[in-house]
Amino acid sequence: MKSYTEFLYENFSKHKLYRGSSSINPFDKSEGRNAGSHPSHWLGVFCTPDKKVAESYGSGGFVFTFLYNIKNGYKMAYNELVNIKNKTEAISIRRKLIRNGYDSIKLMPITDEPWPTEYVFFYPETQLKLIKKEEVNVNNKSK
Repeated sequence: MKSYTEFLYENFSKHKLYRGSSSINPFDKSEGRNAGSHPSHWLGVFCTPDKKVAESYGSGGFVFTFLYNIKNGYKMAYNELVNIKNKTEAISIRRKLIRNGYDSIKLMPITDEPWPTEYVFFYPETQLKLIKKEEVNVNNKSK
């Protein structure tokens, strides 16, 4: 019988992703990077490989650390993301990607800007395995 750790590493990436949120629920889709400011947050749950970026979104809340499982990620240019005009368009894009067999989006960074790749998960409850939760103080540092 395999250990839990062996199971995780066979089914999830060994690399970590982070998500900052003011919500204690790591999969709260109403929170995160674009909640309230841009309709792209309707695509799914955003995560980043850069913990400092996640801390900036989790100020006064939490940073969650995950292992992840992506079977078929759609590569989306960052400008495609920022051009989403409303909730209806975001949901339509998400549904179309799911119909075409995608389970996530990998946002491609703009080459001349220092921004890390980000990921958007359509099924976070099964694609992300929470391994750590940290509170973030108002100075954007994990406790």
